[in-house]
Amino acid sequence: MVNLAEKTRMQTSVRGTPHNGFTLLELLLVLVILGVSLGILMPQFSAGSKSDVRQSARIIAATIRYLADQPSKPGIQTLVVINPNTNQLSIVDQHASGERTTPTDPLLSRPLLAKGVRILSLELERQGIQQDKEVCIAVGRTNGFEGWTLTLTDRNNSLRLSIQVPGGYGNANISEEQITRTP
Repeated sequence: MVNLAEKTRMQTSVRGTPHNGFTLLELLLVLVILGVSLGILMPQFSAGSKSDVRQSARIIAATIRYLADQPSKPGIQTLVVINPNTNQLSIVDQHASGERTTPTDPLLSRPLLAKGVRILSLELERQGIQQDKEVCIAVGRTNGFEGWTLTLTDRNNSLRLSIQVPGGYGNANISEEQITRTP
């Protein structure tokens, strides 16, 4: 004989057999809720990478403008070192001896590319597109440095930002291109 406590604890289905799991309807409801939640959250995550590209482009352009306003140091040339193949971009001081050092200015020694931002291409005014090797570009108050365009993109390649630095003296402009994909 089953007492009342055991009867209430042991639920039965319509057929009278014990019920020990979730119904198909309950499982489908949970999947629908998860799907809607992911649909709401995913655009916010992809927007983060786009904002990282924009932030990196602004930092690079501001750094180039900053360098243009700095007085030249005797025996030291400031270089932007870009390697599209390894996705690296940095500022270094090159001494007359050929030795490269990290600048002492904290604004110049910080990372310029956010995580997830890729260098899509580097085009030099006189030499064309560079993809396979490290390129060192003199910046600052130097005469006759070559103009260049650096194109950055996000993880999904859905946004491209180009930083144009005309030859001569220190201006940097940013242009944006949204990439739309057709199904």
